[in-house]
Amino acid sequence: MSRHPDTIRQLAAASVTRLEGIGDEEAPAWSHDPAMERATLGAMLLDPTVIDGVIAVLTAEDYADHAHADIHRAIEALHKDGRAVDFLTVSDRLREGRRLDAVGGLPYLMRLTEGLLSSAGAVAHAEAVAGCAARRGGALAAAGVIDVCARGGSVDEVRAGLARVDTALGARVDLGASIAPIGEAAMVVVEMGEDLTAMALRILRTRLFWLDAHLRAVNLGRLIIIGGRPGQGKTSLAMQIATGYAQAGEAVLWFSFEAPRDEMVLCFAAQLRGVDQSAYRESRLTPDDIQGLFQAVEEVSKWPLHITDDTRFTLAKIVAAIRRDKQRRGIKAVFIDYLTLIPRGPGEPEDLRVRVGEITRALKALSMEIGLIIVLIAQLNRGNVKDQRAPSLSDLRESGSIEQDADIVLMPWQPLMDKADKNKAGKKGSDDEEEDIHQELPPLTPAWILCPKRRGGRVFRAPCVFRRAWQRFEARDGESPVLPTLTSTTSAGPPWTPDNEPEGEPGETW
Repeated sequence: MSRHPDTIRQLAAASVTRLEGIGDEEAPAWSHDPAMERATLGAMLLDPTVIDGVIAVLTAEDYADHAHADIHRAIEALHKDGRAVDFLTVSDRLREGRRLDAVGGLPYLMRLTEGLLSSAGAVAHAEAVAGCAARRGGALAAAGVIDVCARGGSVDEVRAGLARVDTALGARVDLGASIAPIGEAAMVVVEMGEDLTAMALRILRTRLFWLDAHLRAVNLGRLIIIGGRPGQGKTSLAMQIATGYAQAGEAVLWFSFEAPRDEMVLCFAAQLRGVDQSAYRESRLTPDDIQGLFQAVEEVSKWPLHITDDTRFTLAKIVAAIRRDKQRRGIKAVFIDYLTLIPRGPGEPEDLRVRVGEITRALKALSMEIGLIIVLIAQLNRGNVKDQRAPSLSDLRESGSIEQDADIVLMPWQPLMDKADKNKAGKKGSDDEEEDIHQELPPLTPAWILCPKRRGGRVFRAPCVFRRAWQRFEARDGESPVLPTLTSTTSAGPPWTPDNEPEGEPGETW
């Protein structure tokens, strides 16, 4: 076959043309089986007890004939409402939606059961219809990819098209195959119990002893949200958790949409060594600090930590990269800094709220599918600052799906920063800009790590302090056994004392 673009374009056009008018008699046989569609609907009208089995493998969108899709929706709606399903109730439902005439009226509904001796083959008929739907969806998506290639589309458009092919086929996976008796799952646990090492491989600890005391351990297959206002330390906390994983030998992947890769390396090193990060940004480091920083960089370079600062990573690219690195490097945790900076890919919705919902759902499903922890850093709105309260789940910006999809939500909170921020509100900056209020805060600022959501566990509030110079959270006693306690000549302020207890502690609801 010729590889000329015109030939490929003609092939794509021919493929799409063959699939247009999927309810017509001229539609290819492999994409449309009218007899199976009629048999499936007839079986549900003949014997409503088979409806649950049918809708477990088939949706209204799977029918090639739009009239059949309308009838399926009417049957499913009645069944979900607990109402009887028969010719009269279905026709009434269709009449309410002004679709009865479009499907052929009551006479057509009655003809659906002609020739059916029983409903025994209902599920088999439904699976045949679902198979046609999978072939249609896959062919249409593949034809779209060919057309993109033929007209010289970008690599991103090709990848997006391939992702749609994967989605079209993946949506038809037999979900019933994933349902197993609890005994089978119990045997897996028993077998793991015989090998404690295998069980340990399914959990990760942050190695922040004061946080692990509350969080215990996090199982693989979890989506964690770290949310906070600018300057509250959300990225710093994520870096400390990533450091703990990497120091334990666990492979980590970090997507940085906010800072260059070399700057991230210095931030990890400075946080590890205990170097004033503002000092190295302003070139105020002492010779000892410079030597210590390079020693820390050398140590960081040995971690199984992989960083990308490529801001072209769309959701489809992120998913592909995670799958690749899971297979190649065995990564256990992924960090994305941060959620709303992920660029919109081809074919993705323009509405940010809708797109954020798609991102969190996709990453949650991916974490469960391939067994790793995904940490998403997210912004909070100013609601808690305006109301002079601790941040809550309702403060997560852009989409309620963030809260819904997350297994764990962590929110670093420095009440004194909120107080200073409120005092300066309206004077300069915007909601998305960190105001220069650090001079008003103590070097060792009292803080909390709030956990307002924890699927399968108790929520908590972990008291801590934020050492501003080193940009890291520590235990209230001023020590941090998690990160090496290396002496720095840069002053980071006095140790924490009970006199510095934060104002505005979380309420009793915590």
